[in-house]
Amino acid sequence: MTHLVLGLGDSGYWAARLVLDVLACPLIVVDDGEGEELGNKSEKLKGIARDSGLSFRACLGGISTLPSGIARIVVSPGVPKDHPLISQALSKGAEVVGEMELAWRCLSLHGPAPQVVAITGTNGKTTVTSMVGHIVSKSKLEAWVGGNIGTPLSRLVVEGSIPPWVILEVSSFQLEWADTFSPVVGAIINLGEDHLDRHGDMETYRALKSRILPVGGRTLLKAEDPWLQPLARKDTYLFSSTRGVDRGLGIEEGVIYWRGDSRVEEVVDVEKLDHNLRLNLDNVMAALALGKIVGLSFSPMLSALKTFNFLPHRLEMVGERGGIKFYNDSKATNPPSVARALSLLEDPVVLLMGGRNKGLSFTSLAPLISERVKGLVVFGEAKNDILRDLSEISIPMEEAQTMEGAFKKAVRWVEKGDVLLLSPGCASFDEFSSYVERGDCFRRLVSSLDFL
Repeated sequence: MTHLVLGLGDSGYWAARLVLDVLACPLIVVDDGEGEELGNKSEKLKGIARDSGLSFRACLGGISTLPSGIARIVVSPGVPKDHPLISQALSKGAEVVGEMELAWRCLSLHGPAPQVVAITGTNGKTTVTSMVGHIVSKSKLEAWVGGNIGTPLSRLVVEGSIPPWVILEVSSFQLEWADTFSPVVGAIINLGEDHLDRHGDMETYRALKSRILPVGGRTLLKAEDPWLQPLARKDTYLFSSTRGVDRGLGIEEGVIYWRGDSRVEEVVDVEKLDHNLRLNLDNVMAALALGKIVGLSFSPMLSALKTFNFLPHRLEMVGERGGIKFYNDSKATNPPSVARALSLLEDPVVLLMGGRNKGLSFTSLAPLISERVKGLVVFGEAKNDILRDLSEISIPMEEAQTMEGAFKKAVRWVEKGDVLLLSPGCASFDEFSSYVERGDCFRRLVSSLDFL
C-alpha cells in the first residue's frame, strides 16, 4: 500500500516516519519547496527506507500529476485543501487523511490507547493546552503534550513510548482531514473569525472545529460564545469567566464555582488568584474545568497554576519605562485576539496593528478600539484594510511600512500611565518568518529605548 506524504515540514516528516517505521509501507514524499533543510529530511527518510527494504522517492519542488498506485495521501496541516494532488487523489478513489488523523489511528498499535484530551479554539488553545499539561504533570500523572503546540502526534507514535494521557492542541487545519478522531474529552474554548482565507466562512470554520467533539465522550465549551452555543448538548460541560453555569465551571459574585451532576463546589475567590492568572482568567477557567472533568481536584490544580510559566508573545509585559508599560501580544493574529487583549488591559492604550491579513474584517473591533485606544498605528500589508474598516473611529491614526517604523511613531504618543500594545490582529509573514520573530523584534525595540 503505497503512501504519499504531502508537505515535508515537521508534521510531514514525522508522518513519513510513521509510514516507514510503523506501517512499513512504500513511500513517496512531495513538497512544493526546495532547500537544504528539505533535502536533509529527504536523505534521512531515504536511509530509513533503505534499511527497511522499502521503496522511497522524494519529489522536492513539487509535481503536477499524482503518481500511479497511490492508495493513501497523508496531508500536512499547512497544505491547502485545494492542492492539485489532493483533487486528483480524491477523483481516483485514494484515501486522504491528515497527519494527526493517521497518528490517531495508530495510537493503540503499541498497547492500550491513551486517554486523549483535545483542545481547540480561535485564541488561547496553546496556553490552555500548556496549562492542562502542567496541571497533569504536577498531579503525578504521566502525560504527553503536543499536537499543534509543537510536536506532531505522529512523532509520539513513532517513538513508541505512549503514556496513559495525551494532551493535544488541535488546529482547524488538522481537523480538515480528520474523520475518525474522537478524544475522551474535546474542548472548544472560543470561536471567532480566523483563517477565513482558507475556510471561506464562519459556518465552515465552526463545522471543522466541531470535529474535535467526541462521540460518546465529554465536551467542554465556552458558555457565552454565540458560535458555540448551538453545539451544546444536555451533558455538555461549560465554563465562563463572567457568570455562573448550570453544569461546569463559572463565577458567581466573584467566586469560582463548579456545578457537577450531583453537587456544587466552591473553588476559589477570583481576587485570591495571582495577577497573571486573573489576566488570563478565561484560559485558567478552561484548564481547571478540563482538569476537573478528567478527575483532578481543584486544590492541587490551583497550587500547580501558581508555578505555571506563561507563554511568550501572548499579552506578555516586556518592560516598563517612564511609567509606560509595554505589552507584546504578537501571537494575536486575528481580530478576536486583539479584542481580548484590549478588554483585559485597564490603562489607556496606544495600539500597534498590522501584518498580513488572513481574509478577515476588522470592523468588529471598532467599538472597543474607540473606547479603549487613544492612538492607533498600523503597518505592513494590512494597513490599508485596517484603516478602511476603522475609518469611522475618531482617534488619532497613523501608518508605517514596517513594525519598527510603527513603533517609533507610537512612542511619541505614549505618556506616563499608558500602555503601548503590540497586538497585530494579522499574520506576520509579510515582514517576519513567524509571530515569534515579530515579538522578539518588539522586545528589542522596547529594550533599546533610551528617551523615556
